[in-house]
Amino acid sequence: MNSDIFFFPIGANVVKKWKALETKGQPPESRFHHSMHFYDKGNYLVVYGGRRFANPTPDIKYDSEFVNSISVLRVDSLEWSLVKYKKDYCSYDSFPELFNFSSALIDD
Repeated sequence: MNSDIFFFPIGANVVKKWKALETKGQPPESRFHHSMHFYDKGNYLVVYGGRRFANPTPDIKYDSEFVNSISVLRVDSLEWSLVKYKKDYCSYDSFPELFNFSSALIDD
């Protein structure tokens, strides 16, 4: 598990080969069972929730904890930013801790 991001070109006349992308800013921490969406109006990639290994060692394989952060990658500049929590978003004290869930982007 890592925080790397890759690009795979799709099209009739392109070489189909994975390419690692160099990003700026703080990438989201490594995680699994998260959601990721592309928001085309803003040209953003949005990563939310999931779980991370609490003790990533060969001996402990399933010990994990929640991740409740939202990270956004601006695709045009490849710059990461972390969404700051505001109490106006919901009635929780932080973003809800979700993992292994479904999500969707609707409108704006």
